[in-house]
Amino acid sequence: MKKYLAFMTTTIKEEMNSITNMFSTYFAFIIHILMFSCLWDFVLEGKTMAGFTKTDLIWYAIMAEIITYSFNYYYKKVAYKIESGDFAYGMSKPYNFLARIIAEGIAELPMTIMFIAIGSVLGLILVGPLKVSAVGLTCTLCIILIAVMILLCLNILVGMISIWIGRDVSSIWLLIGKMMLIFAFTPLELFPKVIQIPLLCLPTTHVIYTPAKLFVHFSPWLFVKSLGFELISLGIIVSILTIVYMKGVKKQNVEGV
Repeated sequence: MKKYLAFMTTTIKEEMNSITNMFSTYFAFIIHILMFSCLWDFVLEGKTMAGFTKTDLIWYAIMAEIITYSFNYYYKKVAYKIESGDFAYGMSKPYNFLARIIAEGIAELPMTIMFIAIGSVLGLILVGPLKVSAVGLTCTLCIILIAVMILLCLNILVGMISIWIGRDVSSIWLLIGKMMLIFAFTPLELFPKVIQIPLLCLPTTHVIYTPAKLFVHFSPWLFVKSLGFELISLGIIVSILTIVYMKGVKKQNVEGV
């Protein structure tokens, strides 16, 4: 356990040293929210849409963006570790490579906390506070935590695929990113009903849309449904990730990566 804590500490220090990258990411986050604040001003003109006010939509966008920005491009770091030989090198060390990159990924959570802080200040400035109950906020934070862990596992899974296809895994993440982008600023209710059904089938629906929707319009039934879906999704992704990792280890031992 101490080994993985050491990896986490090292990763946090490395992230703190890359101040320029951190500020550029936070700046992009702020610009996105400001752009959509202006957009909803123009579209709504003081009215509501599908039960959402401008206050709801801005806080929805902030929450969705916080999740979307979590572990931003972490899959590239995983792919680089594999291509650079770190994966092969780790096979001879007294630690599990998969556990190591999960620990290093978790070490990036402070960036997510910073997004929450920046988003909260931005939301208060733009539209003021949102009325949320203590129960609703606690449940939403629980859903967000699981959603973020799903994103971490997806990043690692995509990065691990580079064992077979090299670093050309960006196209895979691009597809996942596009599915997340659908709900990054727009709740499901704002789409035509004909489109809502297929959108509900997307794996990113309960990772981006549901946590953000719960935050602005909390519902016990939506929480229970989302919690079950996310736990099942996380279990499936972890299982697939474990299988991919074990096959990768076998490929490394037999052929070399």
